[in-house]
Formats: sequence, structure tokens, C-alpha cells
Amino acid sequence: MKLAIATVLSFFFVQSAAAVPAECRATSGADKIDSTLHAAVTIRNDARTGQPSTLSWQISKSPELRDSFLVVGFPGTTRFGGDGFVALPPTARAPRSIRAYEEKTRLIVPLSSSTPSTTGSAKIIFYNAGATKITWSIVGLPPRGAPPPCVEANFLNGILDVQVTSGPPQFVAQDRFSSGDPKFTFVSNHSKFLLSVFQDRYQVIEKNTGDLVLERAGREPRFSPSGRYLTARGGSGRLEVVDLLIQQVVFTTTAALEGNFGGVEAVAWMNGDAVLILGYGRKGAVGVTLPLVNERDLFWGEGCNGCHGLGSTSIWLDWDQIAFSASADDFSLLEAADSESTVKFWDEQKPEERGPPPKRPTYSIPHIEEVSFLADELAVPKTRSREEFSWNFSDKITFVLSNADADAAYKLGKLVADRMQKPNREVGSRPESKVATRGKISKRMVELDGKRVSPRNNLERLAEALVPFKIRIDDKLPKEPSRPIVRTLNNDNAVQASAVAVVKSAMLALAHNRPPLQFRAEASKRTKQSVYFAKSYGMDLDACTHDEGPEDEDQTSARENASAAPETKEENTEEENPPVISADQLVALWKFELTSGVLVVAQQHTQCGTSPDRYGDLIAVFSPADSSLPLRHTRIVAAYSDAGDPSDPAGIDKLRASSGSALRLDFRPVLELNLVDQRWLIVTSKDAATSVVFEVPSFKQTSIVSGLENPLDISIVSTTADHRNLVQLNESGSVGFYDLKTGQLRLRGKFVDDEIVLLDSALNFEATPEGASYLYVQVPGNPQLFSLDQFSSKLQSPGIGQRRVYQDEPLPTPPTGIAPPSIQVDRAGTSFVVTATSENGLSELRVMVDGYSAETFKFEGAAGRQVLSSDSFGPARWVSFYVTDVQGIKSVTKSFLLSAKSYSGTLRVLSVGINKFNGGAYQGKIVSDLAFAAGDAKRFEVGAKAYLSPSYSRYSSQVFAGEGGSRDKLLEALSSFAKATKRGDTLVLFLASHGLTSGGEFSLLLPSQSKGADIVELPFSAVSDIVKTSQGRVFIFLDACHSADAAQDAASEQLAATHQNVTVISASKGRQSSLESQSWGGGIFTTALLDVLKAAKFSGNHDLSMESLYANVRRIVTARTNGRQTPWFRRASWQGEQSVD
Repeated sequence: MKLAIATVLSFFFVQSAAAVPAECRATSGADKIDSTLHAAVTIRNDARTGQPSTLSWQISKSPELRDSFLVVGFPGTTRFGGDGFVALPPTARAPRSIRAYEEKTRLIVPLSSSTPSTTGSAKIIFYNAGATKITWSIVGLPPRGAPPPCVEANFLNGILDVQVTSGPPQFVAQDRFSSGDPKFTFVSNHSKFLLSVFQDRYQVIEKNTGDLVLERAGREPRFSPSGRYLTARGGSGRLEVVDLLIQQVVFTTTAALEGNFGGVEAVAWMNGDAVLILGYGRKGAVGVTLPLVNERDLFWGEGCNGCHGLGSTSIWLDWDQIAFSASADDFSLLEAADSESTVKFWDEQKPEERGPPPKRPTYSIPHIEEVSFLADELAVPKTRSREEFSWNFSDKITFVLSNADADAAYKLGKLVADRMQKPNREVGSRPESKVATRGKISKRMVELDGKRVSPRNNLERLAEALVPFKIRIDDKLPKEPSRPIVRTLNNDNAVQASAVAVVKSAMLALAHNRPPLQFRAEASKRTKQSVYFAKSYGMDLDACTHDEGPEDEDQTSARENASAAPETKEENTEEENPPVISADQLVALWKFELTSGVLVVAQQHTQCGTSPDRYGDLIAVFSPADSSLPLRHTRIVAAYSDAGDPSDPAGIDKLRASSGSALRLDFRPVLELNLVDQRWLIVTSKDAATSVVFEVPSFKQTSIVSGLENPLDISIVSTTADHRNLVQLNESGSVGFYDLKTGQLRLRGKFVDDEIVLLDSALNFEATPEGASYLYVQVPGNPQLFSLDQFSSKLQSPGIGQRRVYQDEPLPTPPTGIAPPSIQVDRAGTSFVVTATSENGLSELRVMVDGYSAETFKFEGAAGRQVLSSDSFGPARWVSFYVTDVQGIKSVTKSFLLSAKSYSGTLRVLSVGINKFNGGAYQGKIVSDLAFAAGDAKRFEVGAKAYLSPSYSRYSSQVFAGEGGSRDKLLEALSSFAKATKRGDTLVLFLASHGLTSGGEFSLLLPSQSKGADIVELPFSAVSDIVKTSQGRVFIFLDACHSADAAQDAASEQLAATHQNVTVISASKGRQSSLESQSWGGGIFTTALLDVLKAAKFSGNHDLSMESLYANVRRIVTARTNGRQTPWFRRASWQGEQSVD
């Protein structure tokens, strides 16, 4: 009946829309101060960024206030919470087109509606630190429909002063040298942000600075029209809305909205992103959200079960009346309340039949029958459907996502297409192609006793990286479990045949040394205890009961007996169906080979109806190696939902049902399974961000952990060696340690290229030498990201990882008062104007020129300013600036390219490549010759002369190639070059040979002194000692296996401690091999390095900083070796950019 009424009303609105009188919208403003009007608008005069403060108002009534509003202007990145007002971003049209403070973020309170908000409050969350002025006015307008002119009268105004200080910092994980190439790169409107879309994740980068704004797991990311927000699909396809200015998710759909209402299928933005409009897949459901106001989410979903919100529900949204209507239900945009019909329905129910109480409206609104249009009316075309509907909006809307069903798409015709925002493709985002190699690929490494040197998987590499931090994890993965199928929801014959083959293959593995297992065409309860495998399940699994075949006699009898029995309030004791693995319901199957037997785990799913009803389960079968022992066959978890509402499956106990629901098995999630220590089965749902742990072979559930971070990006889930903590490792390198008793996140980390950083909730951290540069800290109110190592003086805490993982200490809260100082550098001609601020007090400004410390200026107090002329820097390429505060915390570094003039000093190049090793041996193992190391040394010298020497006044070089001469001669040449390198000169050292690490020290291998004798080692410490004698810049390029170990051993740390201007770029990371091939012309690292230098030379690009050089070389090497080799980068404690070319 309600739907029929809605249809009639919809038709009426469509017919009457054209007769709507023009709204009286402000066209000008004038002061009309009312001395009889009194207002108290207050807020505390101190606040912290990211934390709510309370704004209160109390307005006296006055005859002048018939159509009046309180308007409060805030900084652009302010957010709000509470009811009784609306909020909108700068330049967005306000209700009645109010003009006051339109350049600011505005909070607008209607003072003369049917339920005026003359007294009230709002939560204000600032994200800009510093002295803040809040302006407010009380304005009035002529009545709606009044003839022009429509003058906005200013009755009263005031100013509030608030000192906003920085709130607790938050961690942001990123890899500033991210590997891999995006599938697409888009640019936002106004060209502020770039969006790079990868597989199941995305990055947002500020275009002008290149700073990473956001990295998050998700699919289908789309910018809003203004570029401030981004929508994406997270786990289970849930819609997320991210506010990019604060890097936080501000809206996400719930499980009920996804299940009962089909999830969001259409997303549209209105009025400069002031309003978000959502169309759901079922029950004609629609939603309206004010994204600047926390939890201001309105929803209606009372249409027909199979109706799409995009094409069956009439919507009216009038920004002037601050109201929204869906079908026959009206809502005020001043609050997130349920509709009057929902409240009435709840009130009319019997108490025992009522669900949770609805949120009753506080602000009443007149029934909406008119919407006056600012731009154009959305004229919905006539349809073939018997229903009529209309979409009437007072302001322009723009779609960013539309997955409407065919019927809805037909109904709307070109309506959506005309207003669909087309993503702006960024030019030049073509990914690096992966080059197929020809010929043999050799390794510049030594393998001892046939042992594998490079770990085979990321979990092993993580385990190795954690050893120095005294954290042990279980890194022994089982043989790769079979992942044969992901079954579609249709009854495709090919899929069915594949599923049958998979089930039969699993049966063969389980029946080893046993009688053959039975496979039936259809299972039923009569086959209980005898058949566990079938083509068709053939029984009631709570879903699709009306679609099942005829019931078994025992089922019919049981149902008749149940209907005759008196009603009880006891828990459902219906018998559980037998745990049959059936091909028609199979989603995926895993097989694990244990020393004690074979384990098979099957994921199953079924659904029916337009609601739909859904059922999913996991069935485990364990076949002991001792054939005298029986098979253990168990349904370990199950989940059922009726139109999105979770319910316990028949006969399943609460624990298994709640775990199945937590894994969202009824929604057919993507699961990852891992068997730890041949005893613990970990089932992880990426869609539900949940892991459940079972003991094998009892299949007893031991733990459940929910809230896994960035779950779509999960690579593997394991445990610590003592099985007390769950360990999550993501593809992006993010790491999490969760207490298996409490589910609490105890420790976070980032693991990239064998560098690792570990930190707790208070940002106390420990890290490998470069690890802390991967984790960034964001302070609410500061748009910059600060690397964690900038906070070393306050937050570095050796041993923090071990304490958090193994000790049950309460977790601390993030610290306050450690906001880094801010620096702003403006370039005007030959002058640089440096301004800096700090909440804690400034200490000094440092100026770096081409990596050298040039000048230091003392700063004091909260602010400092210094003007410098570039003439004072002398002949130089780069100048960089940073400030420190009294706590030793550094600001970000601002770097500028001064000129492309040649360096005044000398470039000295010593290039070493060792091919022949004279049949020498290392620990009794013959060291094989290399094919291209000598050629690489020669190529590098030629390239240095062609691409680097033109940037210097003088050039000198020497090459050691082939057998290379003795160690003493090599060190003598290096010593001569180092001592000759004075301040202003540059020394470049290229080394290509076999490399190894022993006792924590990296060494290059040189030929044995006689045929078959022991190989000669050249420790990097010997190179380091000589390099220290240089007074100029030093760049070392190492093309050898494990060469990044040279950037991490004691010698490298000594170099860093001397504050010497030394940079090391190594060919391979950790225990990786450095690869060479004829198709690459030698070592891939050398080839990539020369390619980048050549491209910079011939493009005239003289701003190729060392970070840019490394990033480009890393990208090429990683792509062409399919990730088998990753270069690495280490530098001493200088700050700022510099170039070698």
C-alpha cells in the first residue's frame, strides 16, 4: 500500500515541478544592525588539531528574524559534529545563497525554521594549527518566494580568537621509492592531486610537491568533482569516502547496507561536494550524506525488494529548505534521523516484535511539495515500467560512479551519462614494460654448500629482518596449497565440471592407503556418516529452501513433529546438516600435506532470491597418515544471512556461527589460508579484515582477530614462534602484530627491501638504518608528512618491538607537544626568504649547498625569519634549508636548483670490474668467473666521461678491468684519488665483482694470487677508511650481489657518523643476487644507471637529484628483473638534494 501511495505522489511531483515559484536567493548584502538582538557565540580559546572543541550559541528572538540564519566562518580544513546545522566547503552555495563568509568553510544554523536552533552547540575539529579567527554573523532574508531584489541583511556579527596547537601525531606508512607501476594515473580537477591506481590499492600524490597524501587498499577509486574527497571500494565492495585534506575515511557503508540493501551502486556529488547522494542496489534505497559533518548520514530504503535506488525511487533534495525527501518520506538535513513512517511503524509493533528503537526526528519540516531549481531540472524520461519517478535537485549533481542495473539504466537514459564525471587521465603515465631477456642470466654471488642464499618468500625475509630485534616468527610456509577455482554464481557447465574434478582430486589425496571414498550425485541426510563428497548438496542449508528438491522422509517427519510441539524460548536445537563437500557449492579448495596426514579445506557458498538469502561455510577433512585412524570431517564455521541480516545457521553453535559471520562467509569473501607449524590453521578473510585460528586436527577454534589493517593488501598471515601473536604482512610491506588472546594490535611496522621499522601506538620506534625513512608521521593541522627518523631524538626506543610483542604492558597513547617545526622558503629572484615556526621553540636554521653544510643561523622563540642571497652560496647546483627546534626535531627539507652551470672542481672516476678469479676458492668452493663485470667497468667510465664530465671543469679516471690487479694496487689507486679530492671536487667509485657478507661485514672478491689459491677479499671497511680521507663529495656505485649490505655494515655507519658527504647506491638489496645477461649488455644495474644518466644528459635535465637518479634506476631494475633484484640507497647525515651530473 505504501508503495502505491509513493507512486501516485511521485507522479504528482513530476507534473507540478514546472509550477514552482522562483526561490528568493541572496543577490546582495547590506548591514542592518539590530541593537535589540543579543547573541552569545562562544568557544574555548585553545584547541588541538584533530580533537573536538565545542562551539555554543544562544540567540534571543527578534521580529526581524523571520527568515534568519547564524553563519560561522572557519578555516578551510575544519570538520564538524552534532545536529541543528549544516556545513559546506568554501565557495559552495549556501541555503538561500547566503553570501556571508562564502570564501570560508561555513556552519549555518537556521534560526527561524519550524524548529529553530536558537540555542545549540556543535563539535568543531580544527586541522590548521596556529592563531585562528572565527567570524560569525546573524543574517536575514526576505520570505521564500518574495520578489527581487533579495537583499541579505547583516543584523549582528562577531569574532572569536582561538589558539590551535598540534594534536597527537599519527603514523602514515609509505614507500617513497614505491616499486611497481600503476595501471592508471588520473589528475583531479584543478590539478591538485594525482591518483595512481594499482591492483587492489591506490596512492594519492600532491602534484606540485610530489608528496604522498594517501596510500590505501581499495578498488575503483574516484575523485569528487572538487578533488577534496575520494570514493573507493574497500573490503567486500564497501564504499569508502576519504577526505584527502585530513587523510581520513569519513564515511563507509555498513554490513547491513551492503547485505540488506545491495550496497552502493551509484555515487553523485552536489553543490561543490557539499552533499553526497548514494543509490543502493535493492529496496529502492537511497542515502544523502553531508561529508563535512561526522555521521550526518540520512537513509531511506522502503521500496520494492528488487528495485534499484538509481531508477525506482523519487528523490527531492532542496538545499534552500535544508530538506530531503525519498518517495513519501521527508527528512531534515539538520540531523541524521529516521523517517516519520519508520518511527510510526516501530510504535505500532508489539513490544516483543520491535527491533532497535529508531532515532526520532528533532527538527520538523513541512511536507516538501516544491523544489525551486538553481540550474536545471533533471527530467527523467518516460519508462516502460509501470512506476513513475522523479529526481529533483536544487543544485547541479555530478556522478562519479554508476553500476545501475539494466532496467535502471534504461529509465535514466542519458541522465547519468551526461552528468558522469570523466576521470582526467594524467599524460605520461604509461608503465615501464618488462623486458624479456635473451641468453643466460648470471648471478654475481657465491653460494656455499649448495645452500639457497636468497630467501624464497617475503615471510622468510621478514623473519630474517626481525632477528636483530629479538622477535621470532614462524616463517615455514607449507607447500603451496591448491587454489583451483573461484566459482561463479551461475550454473556454468564448465565451472561445474572443473569443481567436480577438483573435489575428486582432493578425495584421491585423502584416500591414500585407504579404501576409495564415495562420491554421490546428490547428498542427503540419509547419507550421513557415509558420504562426504557429492556433485550436488541436495539439502536445506537455510538459504534457498524453496529451491531445494523433495525433502527426505526424516526431514519431513522432523518438521511435522516440530510444528506440533509447543513453542519454547530455548536456543534452536535443530540438527546440523552433514559436512558434505559439494561441487555445486564449491568456491575454493586448499590441500595441505602434513607429516601426520593430509588436510583439505573447502569454502562453499549458495544463495537465492532477490533479497538474497546467503549461506557459506568452511569444511575441513583430515586424513591421518596412520590409515587405521578414521578421517576427521568437520564444518568448522558457517554463516547465514536473511536479506543481509545475520542469523545462526540451523544446528550450528554460537561460536562457529559468530566466527563464520565475522569472516563474512555468507558474502563469498576472498580467503587466504595458512598452516603454521603443521598445527595451526589460520583462515583470513580479506573482505572482512578478520582472521580465525583453529588447532589441527581437532579443529578447535583458539582465536579470532578482527580489524586487520588494509586487509585487501594482505600477503600472508602467520604467528610469532611462540604462537602468542598473529603476524600480518601486506604486499605493501606493512606489518602488524596482534595479541591472539585479546585481538589487540600490539605493534606496527613497515618492511620494504629488507629495511624495517617497528613502532607502538605512541610512535616509540626502532629501525634498521634506513627503515625509519619509510614510515611517516602526520600531525593534524600540518599538510606535510615527516619521516619518523626526524623524531629520533624523542621517539627512538631500542627494544620496543620485543617489549610490545612479548610483554603484557598497557599500550601508551600518542604523545603531544612534539609537532615538528614548519618551514616556508620563498624564492624571489636571487633571494630566498625563509620563515619558520615552532610550538616548542626554534633552535637553528641550517643551509646546505650541494650536500655541504654552508651556514647556520640561530633562531629563538616561536617564529624566525632569514633572508639570504644566492650570491652568498658561491658556484653551486643545489641549496637546501631546514630548521630544528629546541627538542632536536627537524622540519622537512626545502631544496632548490640554483643553476645548471658546471661544477668548478674536478670529477675523478675510479671504475673497477673483476671478471676472472684465477680459479680461486672461497671456503673450499671454486668461485666462478663473471662474463660482464669488466665490461661494465669500462662502460661506466665511458658513460661517466660522456654524461658526467661535461658538468665539471676537469676530469680524471682510471679503470681496473678483467683480473684487475692486486688488492694493494687497487687500494693504492683509491687512496690516491681520495686524497686528491678536495672540497668542491667529486669522487665517483664504481665496483663490479662477486660480493658476499660474512660476520655482518660486506666484502668484494678479488682474484686469487695464484691459480687455485684462496680468493682475496676486499672488505668494505677498507674502502670506507680510505674514503674518509676525501674532502669532497663521494658517490659509490656497487654492482655486486648483497651489495646493499655494504650500505648497512659497520663501515657504512661510521661514514654516516662522520657527517661526510658520501652516497652509496647498491645494485641489490639484502640477500638478493645482482643479475647480468647478454641481452642487457652486462649487469642490469649498470645498464639502468647509464640509461638514466644518458636520458638526463640529452633531455637537458640538470635537476636530476640523487633521489631521482636512484628512484629511476630502482624502477627500471625492479621491472626488468620481475622483482628479483632491487637496488638500494644509503647516504651519510647530510640534508638536502644534490646531483652527480
